[in-house]
Amino acid sequence: MSHLHSNDILFASPGFTWCGVDDLYSRIGSPQRLPVERLDGNPNGPEVPEYCVPPALIFQSSEDIVDAKIFISDFGEAFCQREKCMKLHTPILLTPPEAFFGDDASPAVDVWIAGCTLYEILGERPLFEGFMPDKDHVLAEMVSTLGPLPKHWWDQWQLKTDFFLEDGSWKTDTHRSHVPYSRPLAERLRIMGRGENPATCEFSWEEMEALEELLKRMLAYEPSGRMTTHAALELDWMKGWGRPAMVETDVIS
Repeated sequence: MSHLHSNDILFASPGFTWCGVDDLYSRIGSPQRLPVERLDGNPNGPEVPEYCVPPALIFQSSEDIVDAKIFISDFGEAFCQREKCMKLHTPILLTPPEAFFGDDASPAVDVWIAGCTLYEILGERPLFEGFMPDKDHVLAEMVSTLGPLPKHWWDQWQLKTDFFLEDGSWKTDTHRSHVPYSRPLAERLRIMGRGENPATCEFSWEEMEALEELLKRMLAYEPSGRMTTHAALELDWMKGWGRPAMVETDVIS
């Protein structure tokens, strides 16, 4: 099993391939070296780098980029299927629900992360959102998007009362930074499609419907009910839009 998400994907613009180091720095500025210091003032250990370098900010319209190359830099985490793994190191907004409740990881983890990543690539924003979110915020985002959790997880969720009343309805006087109402997957897909309503989305109604079906099956709560990657390749969105786009851009033949 291996987890691939947007943090593992690099985008290379051909506009910078001719640049030498001096030319590159003249365009984007010299790198900043910021010292790494402990909050408690104690000296760093030998495993800590002396400094970090913030990423450069490069503003270029996607319409101006031709023949760009996409690279998979690495797989964020990988392990053999026969290995027992109960703790993932996936970015929290991509973490599947079973990982929050201590269940063993399975190949279904990869499907969940792939579904979240697909939405993020198409919509240029994460499916589940939050500023410095914790586990409970992400679970609330899941409920907002996909509906109620399975009962065995709902009963285990200790801090659900931060977001919900006893009957499962949203708590309006919560101290949490989460809106007290649902934003279902269909609504988030419309936002992803950058339209005020289904008729004004950049994606066709047929594609949005097919994409919603794909994501619902990739993001099934129960790992046993989540579709496999092989099954995903046979759904309408992959056949009608995903694979044709990859053929058109020479990703596959």
